[in-house]
Amino acid sequence: MSNYFCTWSVQNYQYGCGANRLDPAELEGARGAAHARESMNQPRILGPDGWARRFHPDARRGLYFLLDDGWDVPDPADDAWFGSLILNADRFPDAPKEPWERLAWLNGELKALGWRGLGLWVAAQEAPALGGGAMTAAEQERYWAERLEWSERAGVEYWKVDWGAHAGEPEFRANLTRWARRIAPHLIIEHALCRGPINDGPDGRLPAEDAQREAALLETADVVRTYDILQPLSAVQTMERVAALLAAAQEGAADGRARPDCGEGCSAAGQESSADRAQFNCEGKSHSAAAQGGSFAGRALINCEDECYLAAALGLCAGVMRHPLRGLRPGGDLDWAFPETADNAKRRMDEAARMVRWQEFMPPFGAMDEPVEIDAHLLEDEHFFLPGETWLAAQIGKSLVQRAPARISRGMALPEVRCDGEPPFAAAACHGDCAAAALLPRTVKGRFMPLAELELALPRPVSHLAVFGRCRSLRVSGLGQCRAAARDLIGGEAVPVEVRDGVLMLSGARARAIGLSAAAPGDLSEPGILITFEEV
Repeated sequence: MSNYFCTWSVQNYQYGCGANRLDPAELEGARGAAHARESMNQPRILGPDGWARRFHPDARRGLYFLLDDGWDVPDPADDAWFGSLILNADRFPDAPKEPWERLAWLNGELKALGWRGLGLWVAAQEAPALGGGAMTAAEQERYWAERLEWSERAGVEYWKVDWGAHAGEPEFRANLTRWARRIAPHLIIEHALCRGPINDGPDGRLPAEDAQREAALLETADVVRTYDILQPLSAVQTMERVAALLAAAQEGAADGRARPDCGEGCSAAGQESSADRAQFNCEGKSHSAAAQGGSFAGRALINCEDECYLAAALGLCAGVMRHPLRGLRPGGDLDWAFPETADNAKRRMDEAARMVRWQEFMPPFGAMDEPVEIDAHLLEDEHFFLPGETWLAAQIGKSLVQRAPARISRGMALPEVRCDGEPPFAAAACHGDCAAAALLPRTVKGRFMPLAELELALPRPVSHLAVFGRCRSLRVSGLGQCRAAARDLIGGEAVPVEVRDGVLMLSGARARAIGLSAAAPGDLSEPGILITFEEV
């Protein structure tokens, strides 16, 4: 699993905590980012009340703890050090001397607290303070080879490669992934198309040129992230971006662009796969890219940021941003990352845990590993942004309309959704012997979750099914002759549920009761139900 908890949102929230007054303008743009970097330090992460000790105790085993922007620069931040990948000694005073030892120390501290390990936000540039900006191609390769060696030696397994001098250079991103496969075979490289948080194409959708540029990332990356959104519109914006990426992957599969890249010298590079493209021949041996520490072009995983239930239902990764800190800022607890208009995300921690538990059954899978169906029908969401609800100053005091496909499926037919009035977004997938579905909220004059009848037609019987979100009723067909039991994904006792003639039916009330039976006190998460099937 390539999921992580990212510190950026909680970094932003720390500024102004305990103050009597907070100017919302301080949270916007470059000023807000500077304040966020100030909060990146050892006490905040590892102290008695640190983030790594408090957050996501039930999800840690499936999440890297990813340090975002600020960990490898002085305080206050000096632009010349971005891209150094040297854990800053002033911010982390207990770290050892050598760069790789510093990373190994922090990785060990986080693993001891139950996290999957340390992840790193990486600026896409060589630090100017270390000679970056005037390097030959050979010098650049040596620069990154050294840092890849640090990570491999320290056991660091995830890089989130973001903005920087080379952020918009596809060749650099492809080279970085290629070098990593050779030097740090255990390291996952995430790439992204750096852009603003608005889908600003025609009709509030993703511009076609953005989708094309992201398609290129799928050809070389291990993971492609859908990038920043505006939280009150998270569901609609992320549905649109995921749909565009999956569509691009399918186009690549259709025209035969799937190739392995196991690192330099791979003799299978450029070969067509036999049968299902899952096997290639490299130096006389049949292998999969995963077995060689590489990946197939077009088979990158997709990271959909904090939309945990969307990730669980569609076989995607998540970059979890939500955290439980609230009520610490003045002015109505201003928080542009998770305003109250974003469906109380900071009181929905169980959703991350349910996602992690489900992905132990159905892990994330590659962008072209299953056929995709995308609904032609679009849903339209809208939000008026007040001060403190976004870091994007130009959007404050304005309404924003965003559109996205109503439904997405992978490896199965689109789910049927019937609803009085506006329906929820819906996503579903069938992969291996597992299937999952999710209903996601809407934002129309506020965030809300429509109650809908959900019907799933599975292409084959499965051993496990997960359903996320509230529904009026649930109907699942294609199960074959079997018996079934259901429980909350995060625990509790399983209870029998009836399957008759290969069809399971549950009322919304019963599905909700089962899917929240192990909920943490006070948690407002939507249900997440696990149904297990046994042949009879």
